Amino acid sequence: MPEWAAGVAMPERHTVVIRPERVPAYTQRRLTGVLAHETAHLIAYEAAGRGADLMPPWFREGVSATLARDGEWMDFVVLWLSQVPSSPSPLRQLDECFSAAGSTVQRKAAYAGSFSFLHLVVQRHGARFPARVLAGLREGLDFEAAWARGASGVTLGQDERAWSISLQGRMRWIAVLTSTFTLWTAITLLVVLAYLWKRRRDRRLMEAWEEDEPFH
Repeated sequence: MPEWAAGVAMPERHTVVIRPERVPAYTQRRLTGVLAHETAHLIAYEAAGRGADLMPPWFREGVSATLARDGEWMDFVVLWLSQVPSSPSPLRQLDECFSAAGSTVQRKAAYAGSFSFLHLVVQRHGARFPARVLAGLREGLDFEAAWARGASGVTLGQDERAWSISLQGRMRWIAVLTSTFTLWTAITLLVVLAYLWKRRRDRRLMEAWEEDEPFH
């Protein structure tokens, strides 16, 4: 189990493990969400049958996050500020962020991105879309063929491009403009401008005093 993980699903054993040392850090609702997310992994694995190993990381996590109703707004801020929206292949970028070498921020972006993409395709193709993809995998189709059949002919690449366009839209700029980095940059700039204004005012005041000095 990864050191950072609060829980892990082991489909081959039909088991979900929650790390005891991680439990106190979660509220009841949050702990329930972790359990729901990991249980969703077991359900997806069973539904995909022999094709379970063909699921890419972003699909596994996206399906589980969708079933568990994951997704916090701060996670999406991390996503919009990451390299994923500007990547020519955002889904591949998600898989790279899931790697063991990825940082905590990258993993958060990967989870949020997986949820975001699955949310978009469910809106496009219907609530039963993930189930149709899993059924295709169970029948022996490769992942992209299962995707296209579940999406009535729409390819994975077409859905990826639609998602990429949505990530680069207005909401990303809102996230950038309201990010902590932007906030502190603006505060620093205001402090510098206030200092320069005060220095200029003091210099003018000194010049005015020198002009009024009778013994000058």
